[in-house]
Amino acid sequence: MRSGGPYLPDDAAFSASGVFLASLLGSHDGRFLSLLAGSHLKLTGESIAPEGYEAIANMMDWLYRNAPFGLLAQDASAEPRFVHANQAAQSFFECNWHEIVGMHSRLSAPEMNREARETVMEDVLKNGYRAGYRGVRRTLQGRLFWIEDVSIWNIVDDDVIHGQAALIRQTSPYFS
Repeated sequence: MRSGGPYLPDDAAFSASGVFLASLLGSHDGRFLSLLAGSHLKLTGESIAPEGYEAIANMMDWLYRNAPFGLLAQDASAEPRFVHANQAAQSFFECNWHEIVGMHSRLSAPEMNREARETVMEDVLKNGYRAGYRGVRRTLQGRLFWIEDVSIWNIVDDDVIHGQAALIRQTSPYFS
């Protein structure tokens, strides 16, 4: 059982980059979300937090608790694991922090869609950013749903890719 706060599970040492991201996640100075938000701003020219949330502590709280979108981040290991999931993302996947953080991110897609998901993630790795993504995902209880109008970007610091993040603006039911 993990006992880290809403920002860090205790066993988050998944890989070299996972350790880096997890160490940032565990810091109280907001370096992880600064890196995540800064990478998005650098790649897109757009902030993920509204004006007035420049203070790191306020931005961290808003992104985790109040953002009207799902926010996920994974490390850069060969088998990436989620290192962050805000409350909206947890709601989408019908889980809590301890159930999703540490999970292999590929498991968020049903088996039939994992190859397509991997192709998108490789494209983002090469090109830095992708907007308008739509894909099928599954809750931890096995229910399928669509994630829509998703932006995916590399989490970059000094030209080193430490992982990838996704901002999920919308979800809808999946009907086969």
